Amino acid sequence: MILSKHCFINWIIISFSIVLFSSSCKKAPNNSEGKTDEDKRTVYKIHGNVEKGPFVKGSSLFAFELDESYNQTGRSFRTELVDDKGRFNFDDIQLTHKYVQLSIQGGYYYDEVLGKLSTSPLTLNAIVSLDKPEESLNINVLTHLEQKRALFLIKQKGYSFEDAKQQAQKEIYDAFYIKDITAQSAETLSLISNSNNSSALLGISSTLLIMAASDNARLTELLSQISIDLEDDGVLADQLLWEIETAIQKLNPKVINDNLKKRYQQLGVQLAEFPLASVFKVELPLDYKPTGSPINIDFRDFNYDVSGIKMWFTSAQERYLSTEALLAKTAVGNYPSTYNVFYTNNVFPNNEKLLEIYEFAYRSLVELIHISENAYNSPNLEIRNYEQKFMSLIAYQYWSITNLWDNPFYYDIHNYIPLHLSKQVARSNKKEVYSKLISSLEYASNKLENIDLKYADFAKAMIAKLSLEVGDYQRALKYSILLVQSNRYELAKINDIHNTKTESIFGHNYADGLGSTYDNELKHLYAKGTYRHVVRLTEIYLIASEAYYKLNNNQEAIKMLNKLTNRDNRAAYSNSTINIHDHIINEYKIQMQNEGVYLAALRRLSSGSTLNLFKFLPIPFKILNENALAIQNSGY
Repeated sequence: MILSKHCFINWIIISFSIVLFSSSCKKAPNNSEGKTDEDKRTVYKIHGNVEKGPFVKGSSLFAFELDESYNQTGRSFRTELVDDKGRFNFDDIQLTHKYVQLSIQGGYYYDEVLGKLSTSPLTLNAIVSLDKPEESLNINVLTHLEQKRALFLIKQKGYSFEDAKQQAQKEIYDAFYIKDITAQSAETLSLISNSNNSSALLGISSTLLIMAASDNARLTELLSQISIDLEDDGVLADQLLWEIETAIQKLNPKVINDNLKKRYQQLGVQLAEFPLASVFKVELPLDYKPTGSPINIDFRDFNYDVSGIKMWFTSAQERYLSTEALLAKTAVGNYPSTYNVFYTNNVFPNNEKLLEIYEFAYRSLVELIHISENAYNSPNLEIRNYEQKFMSLIAYQYWSITNLWDNPFYYDIHNYIPLHLSKQVARSNKKEVYSKLISSLEYASNKLENIDLKYADFAKAMIAKLSLEVGDYQRALKYSILLVQSNRYELAKINDIHNTKTESIFGHNYADGLGSTYDNELKHLYAKGTYRHVVRLTEIYLIASEAYYKLNNNQEAIKMLNKLTNRDNRAAYSNSTINIHDHIINEYKIQMQNEGVYLAALRRLSSGSTLNLFKFLPIPFKILNENALAIQNSGY
């Protein structure tokens, strides 16, 4: 049927009327006030500060609206920090719900441990409740750490918002060994406040920086790791608790206070002293003052002490190098028959040479620790830097001791009391000691980067060495490649290796007065030329090769080995070789024999009966008799 034009128009009018009638009969939205979501919005003003140390001007800050289930609604607002104190303002933002997540995304901040701006950005969050039209709220490491735990308590345990945040903060305080302090809401805390809670905030912030060695990638990972570990039960794993306690013991309250007060003074704010020692259950190192603090040492006198320490280190190193050559069976040439027991690994605990080597090793170690303690407590910044410089020497000395005797007697630098070697201490697990040393070395390397590149690189080399020992191949690779790619070193020609410093990451010339100090019949083993290497580039290539191999990247492992064969004008290893493991061991022997490195490589890479050929030396009877806590190595 075809409708006329008139009928068609009438049909349209009738249809439209029906639609209107139907619409007018529909039920109004279920809104107790008869308002839309837009009508229900409340206008808020939010201002405050973002602090790690204080974040810098221009960093982007976001406010994300959360619904009653703490999920983002899709509405967000953006602003920027308006000054270098980390101050921000959100003016007249309209929200339907009162819960908000504040997030500083990719901001730079002042590092109170190193006393300088961070070299990379950091993200921190806070979940807050807007209970008044205008709120003063802050973002800091506590607001970030509490977030996952608080939401778990709310959603899984039925806590109120306020009770959940209070419980989460208490658990964070416990995890960081904070004394019993009446906590206030984390978002109300600020470094500018003068309270025990602001000191706790600074203490936790600085502890995290020490743990992360002021590396923001590691800091971000650490914040995530702690947050996740706390989430379901509010308690950290023992390993994390130990790392936190260790980091607290490395805090320097005076330096942290000086750095932060100076920064805020530049920004026009006068800060009171932060009594960091009063907020931790763990004793801070500066509270221990063996000879008074600060230690006033004339720089010339300190340099004299440094020269003496280097002599001790060199003498101990020579004894180590010659002993390692005998134990690894790379010793060649003539030497007295009294040393045959070392070559055959048949040394008894009453051996006089054994006691001499042992006492020099530990005497060198405690002297290094003692002078580092003096440097740490010095008011002279140039002297204080030696604490970080000597960290690598301390690490090397521990490494050499563990290569000869396995688990060492561990003397922590900040808990060290200058007693004789028979101080009653038990032996520590060497991997735990290595982990502590790696953490200290990463901090030292970072701090020394703009002060003394030689010592900064020495720290990187020691991190790579120790990381192999604990099986952290990614870290060993990271630091070895950093050194290779720094272009500060190059492989020396084969005849120049021990006569120039071309490839020396750390070492010294025999002509500088610190050459051979151990005038004995084994001198020909370690005195290969006019230059003594402690760590050199060849070893770094071998570390990289071993790390690549352990990470199943055989092609890169071979590439590292061929850097050395090319230097030596030897045939290159094929990429298709199936004996990479044996080639790495062989290159350690060719390249590093009698330099203290081959024995450790053999122990790492050998197994079964071969490994039994390289057992550790016994602890001397004299030490066992003087130290009731000392335990003898197995097999003696």
